[in-house]
Amino acid sequence: MDDVQKAIDETTDPLSVLFCQLRLLPVSAEYGIAKGYHPVLVASGYMADIRQTFLQLDRPLLGSSTIVPFVGIPGSDTPFNRPITSYLAGSGKDGDRFWAYLAALVPSAVASFLGGIPTKIGSFIPEDAAYKLDAILAGIGPLYSMNSKWATFANPVSGPGIYKEAVDMHFHRHQYLDIPWGFSRKRSINHIC
Repeated sequence: MDDVQKAIDETTDPLSVLFCQLRLLPVSAEYGIAKGYHPVLVASGYMADIRQTFLQLDRPLLGSSTIVPFVGIPGSDTPFNRPITSYLAGSGKDGDRFWAYLAALVPSAVASFLGGIPTKIGSFIPEDAAYKLDAILAGIGPLYSMNSKWATFANPVSGPGIYKEAVDMHFHRHQYLDIPWGFSRKRSINHIC
């Protein structure tokens, strides 16, 4: 739980820290979260941005977001969700990496500077789909995955570059609810989970 609070503190801009300190609120027992833990939501898949039409970007964006629910401000027990970090890239086959980074440049800058949500240019596996089929497990069914990295120093022209691991998500469909059920491990500077 300390790692989750640390991630919130590290991604809060210095000016906001002067006015109020965000804090984790207790999670109701009805959610079944073990004591000493706090939930972290991770979402990955196709996304769109309203500026894509203006910039004539005709393909969807791949995106990944990490959000902490049950966050509050001092003196209030009203919970809200606190975005931690998002990653964006254009979608396309291998060889279109330059386009993928370029397509994410404007949406990530606007979200970071005007929206207040730290958004970084990412690199995704797979590059041309929202997720990929990894295996079919007996008793569970299909197992899917999505991996996103922060393109710290992307080198789409001649080589790999430098990428920091962000979200490595594996999931399968729940047979009763028919919704994706994810298992995620965040390995980044913030060390969430």
